[in-house]
Amino acid sequence: MGVVTRQISDALRAQDGDATTDARLLECFLATHDETAFATLVQRHGPMVMGVCLRVLRHPQDADDAFQATFLVLIRKASSVSPPGMVGNWLYGVAYQTAIKARAMADRRRAKERQVVGTPEPAAVDTDDALWRELRPIIDEELSRLPDKYRAPLILCDIEEKSYKEAAEQLGWPEGTVAGRLSRARAMLAARLNRRGVMLSAVALPLLLTHNTASASVPAALTTQTVQAATLVAAGQATTGAVSANVAALTEGVVRAMLISKLKIASAVLLAACFAVAGVGFALSTAPADGQEQKKPAQPPAQPQPKKVDKGNNEKNGNNNQNGNDEKNGNNNQNGNNEPNGNNNQNGVDEKNGNNNQNGNDEQGVVKAVDPNANTITVVVQQQGKPVEKVYPLPKDVPVTLGGKPAKLGDVKPGTKVNVAFNKDKKGVVGIKQVNEPNGQNNNGQNNQKNR
Repeated sequence: MGVVTRQISDALRAQDGDATTDARLLECFLATHDETAFATLVQRHGPMVMGVCLRVLRHPQDADDAFQATFLVLIRKASSVSPPGMVGNWLYGVAYQTAIKARAMADRRRAKERQVVGTPEPAAVDTDDALWRELRPIIDEELSRLPDKYRAPLILCDIEEKSYKEAAEQLGWPEGTVAGRLSRARAMLAARLNRRGVMLSAVALPLLLTHNTASASVPAALTTQTVQAATLVAAGQATTGAVSANVAALTEGVVRAMLISKLKIASAVLLAACFAVAGVGFALSTAPADGQEQKKPAQPPAQPQPKKVDKGNNEKNGNNNQNGNDEKNGNNNQNGNNEPNGNNNQNGVDEKNGNNNQNGNDEQGVVKAVDPNANTITVVVQQQGKPVEKVYPLPKDVPVTLGGKPAKLGDVKPGTKVNVAFNKDKKGVVGIKQVNEPNGQNNNGQNNQKNR
């Protein structure tokens, strides 16, 4: 293994100034199995991947397993890197998910091991200060939630310490775009951390990320082992003996989780498309054909309502008769006509002695003002025992009756008691009529009987 390690190290030193993009290196390795191309990718992004694994796992052996599994997943799922230039951004996301899965597997494994008496607990990594140990899980969690277009430049520039020019070459963006999105990413991450109680400014954040990532160096032997295992995977060969059983299981678990996640997304999209098509089909099925109106359901014929008949009969002295006419002394008749003594007739007209005649919608009051130009009349009416002033707009040539004779609106004088007649819906005045009281008093809606 020492010879292979030296060869890869020499190749890396020879390509130190090479500006070949990540996409080109990955394509070259998949096509020709060129170990140097893949070793260059490991050199570029290995410290970042190892930093994520150490912050989540803290145990060196667990971090090494997660590191190897992350790069093996890259070979298995290279087509998922989109756009191809975002290899570093893709590796960060996979490294975080792989480390989370590795921690769950390690916890289960150690729970079983602790049942064996005398099994020592592995030593934790103690390269970080107390503050960083508290911050690192929160920072990685929030960083993994950033949108790709903001997380990619932050990883390249702040974690991997690349210049704007180098990041622009890797991502295929203009330098101005890299600078703008990096500034936005720092502000977004700082705001997310502030909401979690970690008070860091956007200026201090890159210093903290760079300082703690630099310490995550990758041993040369681990790099060599990872490159050799990746070569076997790319060639379709088994990695038995090249990686541990934990690494193989971890790699399979992450690949399976990615497949399930992809299937869930595809199912959700398909379901949404089905609902959309179903909605369009329903709309088309319920729409009327061209040139045809949608038929309304037939309404059942109206049933005649039985008339209510008063049980009593009209007497000579005039009891109420709903279907008859007033008798000699003229009591209230709702459907009849008033007799000479002129009692209240709700559907009729004022008779000889001029008592109140209302059609159910009429109002009665004293005229306060008349404006023939505006065609309005102001009447004071009684409502709940209180005088209320109302202004009625009148239609042109509204019928006006004064003293039983036709008149003009301008002939109506203030102080005249009038009956304002409305149409059935009480939205328009259909007549103004003076209330005459020579032989009796006017009453709003009550019978006025001469012989009572």
